[in-house]
Parts: sequence; structure tokens; C-alpha cells
Amino acid sequence: MARGGAMTFTVSIDDDAVLAGLRAQRRAINQDVKKTTLIAGEKTVLPTTKRLAPSIIRGPLTVRSTTRGAYITTTARGRWRKVTGLLNFGGTVKATIRPVNAKALKIGDRYVARVTGPRTYRAKEFMQRSVQANLGRFSQSVEEQMTALFQSRITYARTFG
Repeated sequence: MARGGAMTFTVSIDDDAVLAGLRAQRRAINQDVKKTTLIAGEKTVLPTTKRLAPSIIRGPLTVRSTTRGAYITTTARGRWRKVTGLLNFGGTVKATIRPVNAKALKIGDRYVARVTGPRTYRAKEFMQRSVQANLGRFSQSVEEQMTALFQSRITYARTFG
């Protein structure tokens, strides 16, 4: 007993188990966010992106996700990846074009042995336009799925906790 009738005591809390549980839940939530944004992107944004994209590159367009969000990309490799970038973002190509199975190329109404001048491609921005057009639907879909996931976790914790 301390002076003046006051009592002194010490409390020790072992919070290692609590911190481990919170870490596990954070990992599970990050996985849920990644899965949810991927599903929402595939359902809401990807169909519009494929509709707006030039037909030559529609097939390999896909959605990928991280724990922080989702993005549209292509599964194409090599030169098709460059073609996708040129068609979406625009740019200039300076490489020479030579015929493969013929002796000349037909450009308009004339024939040439090769094309050496730069070609400029205007940006179509189909990826950006599809994201802007579907951002509300995407957000709503993610919100609904995450709410359902959290509700199921709370219900499970009440039942078996």
C-alpha cells in the first residue's frame, strides 16, 4: 500500500496473439480486395474496353489487380504489345517497312520497294475512355462485394468465434 491510502498496481498485457490475429486479418482483407477488384473489372470495365478497342487487339486485353486496385493490360507478347500501345496511346514509328512475300508494297495507287518515312498513329485512348465510362459501376460492384464479404466474416465470427 502506498502513502495516503492509494494503491499501486502494474498491468502487463501480452498482445502478441492479438497482433498476430490482426496481421492475418489484414492479409485476408488484402486478398479479398485483390479478388474483388479483379472480378469487378472483368464484369464492368473489360467488356467496354473490348468494344471500344480495334478488332486486331481485342482478344488479349485483360484485367489484372493488386491489393490497391485494378488495371487493364494485354497478354500479348512482342510486337503485338507494341501495337496495343501505339493504338491506345499513339506515337511515331520510324522503322522501315519492307515487303515480305512480294517485291513491292502498294501504298494508295502506287507501288514502292520500301517505306522509310515515319508513320504517326493518333491515340484512340480506348482504355482510358472505358475506365471513365464505367468507374461508377466498378466502384458500386466493389463496394457490394466487399460489404458481402465483411458481413459473411462477421456472421462467421459470431457463429464460430
